[in-house]
Order: sequence, then C-alpha cells, then structure tokens
Amino acid sequence: MNFTSRIYLRKDAPRKSKKESIKKYPIYIDIRYPGVRERFTTYEAVQLKDWNESKSRVNASDVNAARINKKLRSMEKNIEALEDNYYKGKYPDPSRIKEIIFGQQFGESFTEYFGRKVEYKKARVAEATRRSYSSIYKKFKEFRKDVRFGELSVSLLQDFELYLINVKGNGPSTAAKNMKVLRIFITMAVDEDRIEKNPFDKYGISEIDSEREPLSLEDLSALEKLYWEKTLPEGRQNVLRYFLFSCYCGLRYSDIIRLKGSNIITNGALRYIEIVPQKTMAKKKKSVMIPLTEKAASLIPEVQSNRMVFEVYVNQTTNKYLKDIRREAKVQKNLTFHVARHTFATLAGKKGIPIEVIQSWLNHTNISETMKYRQVNHEETMQYLK
Repeated sequence: MNFTSRIYLRKDAPRKSKKESIKKYPIYIDIRYPGVRERFTTYEAVQLKDWNESKSRVNASDVNAARINKKLRSMEKNIEALEDNYYKGKYPDPSRIKEIIFGQQFGESFTEYFGRKVEYKKARVAEATRRSYSSIYKKFKEFRKDVRFGELSVSLLQDFELYLINVKGNGPSTAAKNMKVLRIFITMAVDEDRIEKNPFDKYGISEIDSEREPLSLEDLSALEKLYWEKTLPEGRQNVLRYFLFSCYCGLRYSDIIRLKGSNIITNGALRYIEIVPQKTMAKKKKSVMIPLTEKAASLIPEVQSNRMVFEVYVNQTTNKYLKDIRREAKVQKNLTFHVARHTFATLAGKKGIPIEVIQSWLNHTNISETMKYRQVNHEETMQYLK
C-alpha cells in the first residue's frame, strides 16, 4: 500500500496567454494511494523551456521562478506531512487533500492581489475610475477579510452580489457595476496564470438598463421650467444648471468638472466645445468637438479662459442635490449624468442627426454603444409626426 506523489507539467493542456501570445502549461500535483487518486492544479503555469522536469521546479529564466518555487516547496512539505500520517495509519480524508496541501497557500490571497492591482491601476486611469476601484475593493474586504484564489467560485460571486444588495444597500444597477469591476481584476489574475478558470465564465451579470432611458420631453421641460423660475436654493440651482448643460451637450460629469473657458470656442456664428474627454485621456489625447445649442449657451456664465465654467460640487453632493431637484420638479426618472447623456443622444437622434456624428460627440469607439443610447419612446416619437 504505497503513497505516491509528484509535481509535474501538464503538457496536454497548453494555455495561450491573451496578452503575450505564448503557450504556457499548468503545473499540477498528483497524489495516489490505494483507492484514491487526486489530481489538481497549483494555479501556476510556465513555458516548456522554463520547466525543470527532473527537479519539478521552475528555471530561473522565468520571471516568476522565485515565487512559484517557494510555493512548490511549501506544498511539498505539506505533502510529506500527509505521507507521514498515511504510513502512521492516519489516512487522509480525500475531500480535504487539496486543502491540506495548499494550507495557507490555498491559491494565495486574492484580496491582497486585488489591492495591489488597484494601486497599480490608479496611475493609469481617470480620477472617477480610481475612486470606483478603491470603493469596490473596500466593499470586497468588508465582505470577507481574506479570500484566497482557490476560493474564487460562482458561489462566492453570488454571495458578494447579495452582500452588495442586502448589506450595503446597493441597487441592482450599482451591484451590477460593482461586479463588472471585480470581473476586471479576476480576469487579470487569469491572464497572469494566478488561477486556471474564471468563475465569471459561468456567472452572468444582470444588465440593468434603467439608466439607458432618457428623460421624457415632459420631464425635461419640468426641469427647465424649475431652473428658469429660480426658486431653488443656490446650491441646487447650480447643480441643475450643469445637469441641464449635460442634457444639451452630452458631457460626462468628469468632463463638466474640468470644463474651462478655453474649451468654449467661438468661430464666427458657430460656438462649440472642444475638450479631451477625461475617460480616454490615459489612452489617447483625441479631443471631441460638440456644437452648442442656444439652450446650452444660455447656461454658460461669463468666465475667463483659464477659469472653470461651472462651480461643480463633488459627486456625492451633486447626486444628493439631484434627488432633491427630482422631487421638486416631480420627475419620476432618477437624475444621473448617464441619463443626461442618453437624453442628449436621443434629442440629437430625433433631430435627424446621423448616428456617426452622435458617436463622435459622445466619444464612443464602437457605434453599437451609441445605439444603446438611442432608445426612443414610440409615444413621444408620434408627437413629431403630428
């Protein structure tokens, strides 16, 4: 009754890295004793040239050799302890072999990895995205202090989404956005061969389209009436001003907060905005040019070229005031800057402006994304046909 074990490279299961276009092979462990055979991945993978078959170790030519070999040595010690217990008549429970061998190395800490990658990403994304990543990482740590790579599963994803909704009080739309961010970092781990399979492959994120609906003509008119009546407190009046501006020109909150007098260009009778969108600044420096309608121009104060056009409050205050404005105007639709952009796109589409032009104004790379903004209410469309 022999106990045997080995650490080996699975040459029958090559994996192609999405980013590096090279084949890597997963490192596996095989445990056998009478009546039992357990085979499982170590959640590591290397190229053939970087694997030492005789030593069951990664060659120094691999950039991750030190880390992986340290992990393999730790696992070997746990295998030796398992074998000692076997020969002492303490037969291991087959269902716990993997847990015993990984020990505290059970796929390593995904939570720590998540945190490191958030820090790495901070220098490469826009401010709003940095805040989003940090917020979701904080929620994930509150959900469970330490999650190991080996624990990532469909069940854990389900638990986290329920935590967001039931404990954090997030709505379905916010929870879905949070899950999409988590998917970004788990996919990074897959690409770096930290885990073999992505649990999101079998987990569908609910697509919530509530923010893809534009304001109705009636709701937009109610907001315009409220603004020009000037009955709101100063702070709310100010927020309504730059919210309506977004409805008229499609700028994101992250761009309105950066909009300067120098971004407002006058060329004869034509007046337009020219700005490099914050969302794409890290990837490309291409500016967008959006013509200003009379309604949009009427909201722009006299301002010097080096000064901000609007006094924009932080996101939390802006959203709080938008809720107050919604109640005051008796508008049913939630007021967000996503809704404002959809409203702009829908109004432009109803005026017969080509979809390709609207795409350039919204700075969409893919025209299919612009099409999502163009959901038109058929009852309202009939108003234009009368």
